[in-house]
Amino acid sequence: MVALLAQGDAQLFVHAPVLAPDDTLILYMQKDRITEPFRNPIQMLAADNKDGVYSFNIDDLDEHTWISMGLSFQKRGQTPFFTILREFLLQQGDSVHVFLKPKKGSFKPSEVGYDGNVPIINDNWEGMFTGRGASKYDALWQVKLLGEEDYRMKAMDSLSSVYPTNQFDLLYKLQDRALSLLLNYKHTWSSEIYSLLERQVKGYYGDFIGRQMHHLHFYRENSGAVDSALRIELQRYLDQGGYDLGHTRDKDILSPKYMDYLLKYSMASFRSLNNGKMDVEKCYYYIKNFIKPLKVRDRVIASFLLNWFQFSPNEEVLSDALSLIKEPYSLEKVSILKGLLEGEIGYSFSLPDVNGRYHKAEEYRGKIVFIDFWFASCLACHHYMRDVVGPIKELYKDNPNVVFITISTDNYETFKRMLNKQDFLPKSGVHLFTENKGYKHPMIEYYQITAYPYPLLYGKDYRLVNGDFNIRTREGLKEAIERALK
Repeated sequence: MVALLAQGDAQLFVHAPVLAPDDTLILYMQKDRITEPFRNPIQMLAADNKDGVYSFNIDDLDEHTWISMGLSFQKRGQTPFFTILREFLLQQGDSVHVFLKPKKGSFKPSEVGYDGNVPIINDNWEGMFTGRGASKYDALWQVKLLGEEDYRMKAMDSLSSVYPTNQFDLLYKLQDRALSLLLNYKHTWSSEIYSLLERQVKGYYGDFIGRQMHHLHFYRENSGAVDSALRIELQRYLDQGGYDLGHTRDKDILSPKYMDYLLKYSMASFRSLNNGKMDVEKCYYYIKNFIKPLKVRDRVIASFLLNWFQFSPNEEVLSDALSLIKEPYSLEKVSILKGLLEGEIGYSFSLPDVNGRYHKAEEYRGKIVFIDFWFASCLACHHYMRDVVGPIKELYKDNPNVVFITISTDNYETFKRMLNKQDFLPKSGVHLFTENKGYKHPMIEYYQITAYPYPLLYGKDYRLVNGDFNIRTREGLKEAIERALK
């Protein structure tokens, strides 16, 4: 199948005869990404099964576009899973044929389990690529295979170090092999494309190592042994990050994974100088002076604030960031955070409860309104509502001027099931859900919610009163409500 393409066009043909006749593939396309993919604009194209072939014709393509692909029905809640491709590079003029067939053997679902009764399996395909631009896909597919479980187990068997450093040894080993794989394709690409894909691969492993180090720090059991190992691993991570940052240029913002990595590295560097603790204001100013390429600095600051500003809203920090950032997309994303500042008017929502009755923000004017966002599999949400919100709700159960609203991002069936369980939601509260729109609901996008639970407290004029109070604690929430009642 050969076609003449206009400038800015590209084609993908996915050959997967094993899929059912009514299966639909979705192609997700993004030019820019800061933080999680679905916190950013995504163009989606759907293709139906035509005799085992799925055809995508892309018009007016940007010079560099990152694409992901998955089956239309594979979701966690309302969030699609990229079970076939994840952030592969699509260029103008590409005409790639993707041949998929299932691997032999047994597979277990991904870490999130099942979508209904259908297992979500990420590593169950064998892939082959032909056509114009196919070498990029082949290279990234080979890199992808390195991270799949069968290879990880083989690699782990070859390591002689002991926990916890074996985990990091493995990841560095995989990174080295992935970068070596890219070298095999270097002669087929321009220097610009090779550099971009190298950054993406370094970003994948740098981000992953940073996250594993963070988790190990907070969930360790044998703190003495682990702290000693962490110091060694942290220094190795800081050394590599320092080298990579020293060779970073503004053009590297084209690699979203590399930006994720630089954020993890910058935060690790800050924490190493701050006794392992996080302080949002101090970390912001640290990153501001730490990263020298201006566009890269802007992207990393935007990513940091979108992830952390919600925990400690600070008008001075946001004002400084808005005057500092010049990179357009970073500025656009950070500007949204104004809604988290004390005194800002809340989002004018209209959301249904389990019985289909819509509740509007205007109904609660003149009252103190506590709002928390949650979803069923969020254990932190369960603990927060059970240990903090529930007891505070009980304190004000006889006060009609204090209203407790919870908003679920789950679909209706999951939302209804969790209400029926009533094992953590505050009794007699107002329980709403996002109309089966999940993370794409305008209210979620308005607040740029990236972590749950996500509590907010509004005064009688429906202006935010979180202020200096930590409403994630029982004492802080009570104190904030008392001040709002005065």
